[in-house]
Amino acid sequence: YSDKIIYIPTLMLDPDIQKRGVMSILSKSIVKDYFFWRMKQSKYNPFTFLSPIYIIFRTDNPTLYKILHSKIDVYPKPDGTLPKLKKEIDLVLDFVKNIWPKTKFDVNNFVLANEFNDQQGFFKNGIPWSGDKLTDDFIEEKLHLTKYEGNALVVFVKISLSQMVKF
Repeated sequence: YSDKIIYIPTLMLDPDIQKRGVMSILSKSIVKDYFFWRMKQSKYNPFTFLSPIYIIFRTDNPTLYKILHSKIDVYPKPDGTLPKLKKEIDLVLDFVKNIWPKTKFDVNNFVLANEFNDQQGFFKNGIPWSGDKLTDDFIEEKLHLTKYEGNALVVFVKISLSQMVKF
């Protein structure tokens, strides 16, 4: 944790337990634990612990993206909208620079080029399309999954206190 960002290492679930809500349970637990950690760290200063929580991660999974997009604020949005605030774009740039320093990052599309090239067999059972045309078209346009280029979408999540309560 930091005071504003949660770094969650890449998680992969065993296919036998996928689509059973495990990731949702883990995500809720991490965000709630982080919120309480941040509240204690701020010595209960409301200006600190009531400010948004940011989560940044990479993915090439349309279903994961769709699930998150349906519940909370994620960027880029399926229409291509990026965060409006310069400080939020700067958070993403700093994060990418520190976590994936050797990867080419397209800041206009939030795409890491060739990030998953070492996982070419990952979609051996097919691409996990979300079933939502807008989402699937957006992910295909950005990542070219059907061409197996190995690109990853950098996802920026912004969670306000009111969203966290609903999450």
